[in-house]
Formats: sequence, C-alpha cells, structure tokens
Amino acid sequence: MTSLLFLDLEAAERAKKEKELTTIIETVIGHGHNVINAERASLFLLDRKEHILWTKVATGTNNCHTIKVNEKSGFVGLCAMTGRPLVVDDAYKHQKHFNPESDKELRFRTKSVMCWPVFEMEEQGKNDVLNRNVLDFTTSPTSANTLESKATIILNHPPPKLIAVIEIINKSDGEIFTQNDRMLCEMLAYHVAIFMRNHKQL
Repeated sequence: MTSLLFLDLEAAERAKKEKELTTIIETVIGHGHNVINAERASLFLLDRKEHILWTKVATGTNNCHTIKVNEKSGFVGLCAMTGRPLVVDDAYKHQKHFNPESDKELRFRTKSVMCWPVFEMEEQGKNDVLNRNVLDFTTSPTSANTLESKATIILNHPPPKLIAVIEIINKSDGEIFTQNDRMLCEMLAYHVAIFMRNHKQL
C-alpha cells in the first residue's frame, strides 16, 4: 500500500513539473513572439537520452501539441548540433535543412528563420561567446554551406549544457530578421535559461 502511495505521489510530482514547464514555454515564447514581431515562435527542448528536440508550443497555430524532431534535423537541429545561432532569409534555398512538405501539411509558407541556442544558466557566459559566431544563411547557399561545414567539424553532437533551441519563423511585416532582432533573440535565450534554472530548482 505504501509503495502504491509513493508511486501516486511520484506521478503527481511529474505532472506538476510538466505543467510548470509548459507554462514556462508558453510565457517566454509568447512574449518573444510579440517582441520580435514574428508569425510563429517555438521553444524546442533537448532530450539527450532520446536524441530528440521537442516542443508543445507553436504560436500562430490553432493547436498546441507535442512536436518531436531528431536532434540533427532541420535548422533547429543544426543550431543544436553546433551550439551556434543561425539566421536564414529564405528557407526554400536551403532544403538540406528544410522540408517543404511540412509547409504543405500546415498550409503555411516558411520564409525567414532564426534559431538561437539556450544553455544552462551557469554556461550562459559561454553562450554569449558562441552567439557572436552566427551561422548566417542570409548570403548565397554556397557561402552558407561553407559556414555549416566549418561549424559541424567543431561539434558533431549537441554541446554540453545545451538545453534548448528557440526558433522564430517569419517576420510579420514580411521583412528579414534584423540585427536588432538577433539581439532580442539572444536576450530571450538568456531569460529562457533563467526560467529553466528556476524550474530545475523547484
């Protein structure tokens, strides 16, 4: 009987933690979605055991459901594998990391993408250094591929202490992401790290 009670309490604690985490994601990304003036924003959390990135929030859509992708998949995966931010002006020019079929399924058109890595709070100083080396896909595909090759030689798996990736899609005004947007996204990553640290300490 005691063991069953223990299991019930453990399950209740897990459910409470999951609810708190969902609230953190919704609060932080909802704020970022508005500040950066983008059509969609998501926070993908890294599950090292399962080698996936997952999210429950995608602002700008009618449904909120769990989305899981391989840790090496897409622009989010490239950001996770290198531990470096990336900015893309035209996703369709880089189909090695973008699958147009997802747009067809959602009846959506992805144009510009910005991804930013989030590290555990004690590693945020390291994050600031990495953020200066943005993988800039705003030039030609050839230049971007060269940058990508250099990055993946350095890291071929998510770096230690990386816990999540922020993905921002499409400026609402149809323009490309600016330097100011990059600064705002970096600040958002910092605040996500704070929220995640506080969640971990609960």
